[in-house]
Amino acid sequence: MPPVFGMPERAWVLLLATLLAVAAPAGAQKAEDLRTVVALGVGPAAGAGPAAAREAAIADAMLRVVAAAAIERLPAERLAEGFRRANDEVLSRPGDFVQDYRLLAEAPAGREHRVLLQVTLNERLLRERLLAAGLAAAEGAAPAAPRPILLQVEAGAALAHFVRFRRALLELPGVEGLQVREIRGVETALEVSFRGGVEDLARRLAAMAFEAFTVSVAQAAEEGGLRVVLAPR
Repeated sequence: MPPVFGMPERAWVLLLATLLAVAAPAGAQKAEDLRTVVALGVGPAAGAGPAAAREAAIADAMLRVVAAAAIERLPAERLAEGFRRANDEVLSRPGDFVQDYRLLAEAPAGREHRVLLQVTLNERLLRERLLAAGLAAAEGAAPAAPRPILLQVEAGAALAHFVRFRRALLELPGVEGLQVREIRGVETALEVSFRGGVEDLARRLAAMAFEAFTVSVAQAAEEGGLRVVLAPR
């Protein structure tokens, strides 16, 4: 049984602070790739056996480590705007970024089970995943400034399709915002603020998938713009 069982709350907090202070100077095992940190994890103990409660607490500690590392690398505004992508690509599978871990201590706390975990985080992989998701710029490179790109979107009479497309468009990596410029019959002109070129945006639009309609993309008559047609399946 770990020595912290039955330890008063004040003593537990002091132990945690001491371990964090000791672990912090160790820093990275390999500066550009790995970092070792200590984290507290909490899992529900009620209705679960000891093994299940321990695993839940370990998973919680891993998530806290990965989330803290991602928050450290991204401006708050950028993380908020791309939170769905961050959740899908990073937070939903924190184990991808954990090189290894060691259980330092564990203790029950009422209806919870708490663990103290030493985690070796693969920072290189985390950087690559954030970059691939369009949430971070390559290290040493200044992020591209957003540029306006005009989209002529034709959705016919299916307003619901246009609404879903516009919502998904805001979630695309590199999209900073959009404005409705003009509505003419079944066409809507959108000005998209995008960190990248027209061809890059065209590829990302063509890759969008919806159950109710298809997305086709072509060069628009206006120079530097795109024409998007939303057609029912």
